[in-house]
Amino acid sequence: MTNKTKTTSSANHPKLAQADFTRAQELDIFVLAGSIIKEFEGFRENQYADLGDKLTIGYGHKLLKGEKFGTMTRTMGENVLNGDMAIACDSMLYRIDKKALQRLEVHQMAALVSLVFNIGQGNFRDSSMLMRINHLDFDGALGWFKWWRQVGNDVVDGLVRRRACEALLWRDGVVDFEAWDTHKEFVA
Repeated sequence: MTNKTKTTSSANHPKLAQADFTRAQELDIFVLAGSIIKEFEGFRENQYADLGDKLTIGYGHKLLKGEKFGTMTRTMGENVLNGDMAIACDSMLYRIDKKALQRLEVHQMAALVSLVFNIGQGNFRDSSMLMRINHLDFDGALGWFKWWRQVGNDVVDGLVRRRACEALLWRDGVVDFEAWDTHKEFVA
């Protein structure tokens, strides 16, 4: 792994425990996912409009209705990110069948947390990727990472690179922020 970031995780999910993930593995999921999110989102201490024109702050936190932040510190940003990753994790855990959940590896769960954090719960819920996962077609699910690389009708270079990184993590358990350059199969 290229970048292993130390974080305080809010992981402790009953469904992860049901799938026989240990507490240490739960933390690994959040560390791996968090490293990808931090790399591709970057940190901004003040709110800004992202490419989708959504108000955002910190490590890609989408501001909720009525939510206000002044200047965000990195510590605050990490705490908010941990909460956002927990929400993304919970969302996917309630949609992945128990049989599939028991077969997923830590690195695959981490790739999904990063993906769901970025594309949103609704897009994952309605995805062909989720259908493949629930049919235990993990190789087929791999091919769906590259479908979420657009904002509107425009392919975004940063999303191409992020999806390649997540796909490599899914397949090989490796975080490589340059995967888009060395693994063209993930971006074609």
